[in-house]
Amino acid sequence: MAVFIIALFFFVFAGGGAFQGYLKAALPGEWSPLRVTSLLGIVYLSFMFWRLLIPASQHLLTDKWSLVLAATAYALMPVLLIYTADYRLLAIAAALWGWGAASLWQTGPVWLYDATSPLYRGLWAGILYGAVFLALMGAAKVQGWAADAGQHRLLATVLVPALAAVALSIALPARRARAEVLSVASLRLHLFDGRVLILGGLLFVSATAYGLLLGAFRDSAEALYGSARVGTMLAVFFATRLVVSVFGGFFSDFMARTTVITIAYVAGGVSLAAAASLEGALSMAAAAGCLGLVSGVVPVSVTACTGDWFEPAQRSLALGAAFVWRDMGMVVSLIGGQFLVELSGGFSTPLFVFGALFAMAGAGAMMLPSHNQQKGL
Repeated sequence: MAVFIIALFFFVFAGGGAFQGYLKAALPGEWSPLRVTSLLGIVYLSFMFWRLLIPASQHLLTDKWSLVLAATAYALMPVLLIYTADYRLLAIAAALWGWGAASLWQTGPVWLYDATSPLYRGLWAGILYGAVFLALMGAAKVQGWAADAGQHRLLATVLVPALAAVALSIALPARRARAEVLSVASLRLHLFDGRVLILGGLLFVSATAYGLLLGAFRDSAEALYGSARVGTMLAVFFATRLVVSVFGGFFSDFMARTTVITIAYVAGGVSLAAAASLEGALSMAAAAGCLGLVSGVVPVSVTACTGDWFEPAQRSLALGAAFVWRDMGMVVSLIGGQFLVELSGGFSTPLFVFGALFAMAGAGAMMLPSHNQQKGL
């Protein structure tokens, strides 16, 4: 079952997941960067909203159909773009995409935990994220080439794996929802739990790396080098996430998760500041790798922490409450990154700013409790 779930995530992100980086290429050329980015902003606002409400839809749909409809939601935007570029319809599709993302990420990992040994949660979380990043890395290159060939080629390239993910999800066995029933008391408990707030702060900062990459970074790279070169830079980002997520998850099972997260943040901050001093395509590729370092380690470690710290019935809501902050970081960096590049007149200043932010987050990661402190926080 673990392999089945990991394969499902692979195909979802080889299709609709990777399409986030090329949404602009499928939209009318006269659309402004901010208007394009606003659709991704809607995705992550919806994602943030549904993080806390997903247990309700899980109980309504069951875990299997939560994943079936999640995979369908990832395929909806490219299907719609075959027929229309109406902003209102695309905004609705973006909101449904956000629900699908929340349903996927809060149903799949919990099912994975139940199917694997609790001794290797970090390793399995790393393998899951590694499969996602492997899909994104390959799809970034393939969709980049397809984008240069035109919108129809791009959409066809996206839909093949997206529809395979839907078919794979339909083949899942029936499974009732394992999450606790949603209530005001449970929402309040998880939103203000000290562990969730610490993890949420770390996720907020790590998410700015991905938001910057999908927004201002991607637009700057495309303007200078074209869609194919954007694919190369995105592939560097996802390749870095692939390597560090698997190894980071593995080492976090045997080292303090605090140590692993701190090392990632500090190394990412220093490397990003160094990359800002370079120029041209090399600078952007190096920056993409630095962003991937932070984006790879932190979510894996946080996902494993929720398995360590919370009972099985609490994990879906705890994971959602922590990742609300991650989605907020995505929205802030998607929209704010565009303004930061425009105000600074270049890309070096934002890199320095985010490098300093990562270094400070490394110090904040030391607040994470050790395994023997987790019950008392």
